[in-house]
Amino acid sequence: MEQLKAANIISYSDLSESDDPIKRIIATIFLTQRLDPIDVKAFLTPLKGKEVLTALDYQEGMKTLLCAALFCDLSESVKQSVQKDLTHLFQTFRESDQWEEEALESVIATILNLSILPPSPNPKYQPLTERARSIIFEALATFCKGDSLQGVLEKIEALIPYFTISKLPALSFQVEESKFNPIDDLSAIYLLFLLRSKIAPQLSPPLNLIEKLQDTLERARFSKASSLTLLLYLYLDLKFEPQMPCEIDRDQFSGHAPPCSVKERGPYSLAFTLQGAKTGLGSLQKGSVELISFGPQLSPISAFETFGIHSRSAKCHIEREGDRITYSGWTQIPQMTDRGFIPGPTALFVACTLSEHGVNLKFKFKELPHDHFITFYFKGEKAIIDKKTLLPSSLDRFEGKGRSAEFIDGNHSLTLTTQAPHYEVIPLAGGDHFWSANFLCAIPVDKRTGELDVKIY
Repeated sequence: MEQLKAANIISYSDLSESDDPIKRIIATIFLTQRLDPIDVKAFLTPLKGKEVLTALDYQEGMKTLLCAALFCDLSESVKQSVQKDLTHLFQTFRESDQWEEEALESVIATILNLSILPPSPNPKYQPLTERARSIIFEALATFCKGDSLQGVLEKIEALIPYFTISKLPALSFQVEESKFNPIDDLSAIYLLFLLRSKIAPQLSPPLNLIEKLQDTLERARFSKASSLTLLLYLYLDLKFEPQMPCEIDRDQFSGHAPPCSVKERGPYSLAFTLQGAKTGLGSLQKGSVELISFGPQLSPISAFETFGIHSRSAKCHIEREGDRITYSGWTQIPQMTDRGFIPGPTALFVACTLSEHGVNLKFKFKELPHDHFITFYFKGEKAIIDKKTLLPSSLDRFEGKGRSAEFIDGNHSLTLTTQAPHYEVIPLAGGDHFWSANFLCAIPVDKRTGELDVKIY
């Protein structure tokens, strides 16, 4: 499929001049089709001798081991040279207290011909882009075993509707702010479509979305993606050629659908969920202006780490009336413990109604032991509140009761209205922080009633 060739979005000079040894190897393979075992052994050396692994050591180390395993599968001489060291390191990581990467483990073990238990069903909440990556790892392990990829294709098809909506609403609300990586998240979607084209070339690709992804990645410099992301592209492009054709049975993959709804009404594109892990409730897009994420947050406003909902099992009720669609249900607020954040005792009811006229949001806390805000992260060129104009990155801000807050980008705008006694709008710097948002709008919840109503149009 010519549409998915990445030659135009990868800068080989960026890779060859990178400080990352894996990226330099990738550049050499792309440009010369050579792979030197000495280079692969060299980037494994820093992993040796680590007796105690921190969480970061483990996460980065597992990715490095997967890169080495993929290089082994690309070259028999590399496999013969590094398999012993790689197997020893892999067993060391498996014995670590930090061990949790079953998806990566399955790929490495398959390439190294090691027998391990298959991955258990993952009970953790997975945002769409993380789920896309998990499917890619599952596909690699299945392909290396020589098994049918039918089950993988069914999982891919269950995700496709969430990525092919014409306006592609922001999916960043499903990612914890501290883990936000826009290039890698977009790359995961791009790689998922490349994988799909390999497994089932008879399926028509969503060309408008592919073009948008390619354009975005080219402007963001795809070469800045992680070395693992780039190596996954290389592997899919050079090695991944399934021999067994797969067909689609539309009745088979509905059970794989993620707990997120994506809908369009008029000029609005909405994504909404009640499940998450310190993540947002949804996003809204109207032309080029976006509400990137919204959700509850503890007071004070500076306590950004308390943002979001935390629930793996919340159920969403859906009602339709004419062109209106309403999502509603209960979810939970995260609570900090010695083992990290867990679903807390504070419950939040949310009703979100989408129509061609915009979105109505109703929030109601079951009990409110602490002061809370509902916060909204917008992306746009400017904000206007009662004739006061705010620009991104400025030190100015608005605090008070405004009739409305309008967030503008080019010829498009989203306007927020509420009957709350007061609220704040704070400019942000965008970039890689706060999901690239330019403005934060924080509305305190009435502690007496625990309720808040907001309209965005």
